[in-house]
Amino acid sequence: MYRKFFALEGGWASIFALYMIILMMVIGGVSVDMTRANRDKTMLHSVTDSAALAAAQFLPDTAQARTAALAYLNRHLPSETYGNVVLEDDIIFGRWNKDSRTLHPGDVDSDAVMVRGRFSFDEAYQSGRRHLLLGMFGADTWNIEVVSVATRHGSTEECHGEPLLGNLTDYLFFIGDGRNDANWQSSSKGYIGNIAVNGLLASERSSGNLYYSGTIHTNRNQLGAYQRHVDGNPATSSVMVNQTSLIDTLQNEFDAAIAVISALPTTPGFTSVDARDLDGLDVQDGEGNLYVIDVTAGFSSSKPVNIYGDHDDLFILRWDTKPDEEGYHGTVKLSGGGGINPLGALTPSNFVHVAGGLDSSGGGSTPSGLQPYLSELPDTVSGGGFFTGYWLTTGRPDKNFESSSFSNAIFVGGWYTTARKFSMTSGTSAVHVAPVVKPALDDCTPGGPLKQVMGTSLVY
Repeated sequence: MYRKFFALEGGWASIFALYMIILMMVIGGVSVDMTRANRDKTMLHSVTDSAALAAAQFLPDTAQARTAALAYLNRHLPSETYGNVVLEDDIIFGRWNKDSRTLHPGDVDSDAVMVRGRFSFDEAYQSGRRHLLLGMFGADTWNIEVVSVATRHGSTEECHGEPLLGNLTDYLFFIGDGRNDANWQSSSKGYIGNIAVNGLLASERSSGNLYYSGTIHTNRNQLGAYQRHVDGNPATSSVMVNQTSLIDTLQNEFDAAIAVISALPTTPGFTSVDARDLDGLDVQDGEGNLYVIDVTAGFSSSKPVNIYGDHDDLFILRWDTKPDEEGYHGTVKLSGGGGINPLGALTPSNFVHVAGGLDSSGGGSTPSGLQPYLSELPDTVSGGGFFTGYWLTTGRPDKNFESSSFSNAIFVGGWYTTARKFSMTSGTSAVHVAPVVKPALDDCTPGGPLKQVMGTSLVY
């Protein structure tokens, strides 16, 4: 009887299926948790990179540099949410040896800063990351560590003019978020320039047909809703998928640029400026100079703002209605032909803007200094709100980091944004303008621009 019982083979499939279910759960858990760990590591590295760059702006004053780094870290990875990801002792100053690519610690005459970031369950950090699924199998936690080093250049022949915006200026648009809505619709004069989009995060939406010339880069394995604009322009457009490294690099460069620009001292005479009062500004003197301008009023404009300057001047406009609070507040609304009109030897690439939200509407006529660039479009642009230069926007902090819906917004330069919501509709158009001189803060060549401002480089 017992021999007969043990000889029975019925039910083996159920036992096999049970083992397979357990195996698939383990495999799935590894996949999910490894993806989450990589995401957390990328996020941590991005923030420590930007914190190092923010700190390097104040060297050799290590006290101010440490304060700047901690302030940036607390703003983007607050301890009440993430725990302590960086302690004061994790911010190390010293001299950078470019030949051995090593940091020699020491607070005296420091020209480099190292920021170590940790997601750790150590008592001092309390920032470790727990597994979502593998905890069922005894593997409960991740400990993640990253290191970022930034150096500050002085006025020596070793300076090489590191670009302020990295590779962002190679693109018409960088869409770093758009999680709530990333709407790109028809009814336009067209778009010319390469685009990079975080397809893993952006909620792409589109409709209708429009002219597009350029390549769209995405970190997904397919483009999504924007594919219709490529399909509608097979002779002038293309797609590159799986561009994870590119999107991560551009995001890091965006974050670093925001940190560096936010830390720059305001140029004397340009504190609490009404944007409309800049009309007629003429700084032509035959030399390249940096102008950091804090715009706190005049966010709505329906007239051109004429600015005259030299070909290697750089204007950085920080649009913020609440400069004493964290983030960039307010909405820049240009309409009826309003916007900066670059005159003299200026081009759109001489202007860099940081703002929270953008808005626009039509009417008016095209500023004279922008007409040569817009003539590349297949249809004539006859008015709207003109966004001249390179715009970095975060969305409004008081509006869930969202931006308004554009009507007849005309970008001449580039737009790089982490706004969680935006909509390009009703005549919105754009043309990429390559920089004549890449915006930089540390060009040390004889007679070169901005020698008086020391710059930073992220070295690893």
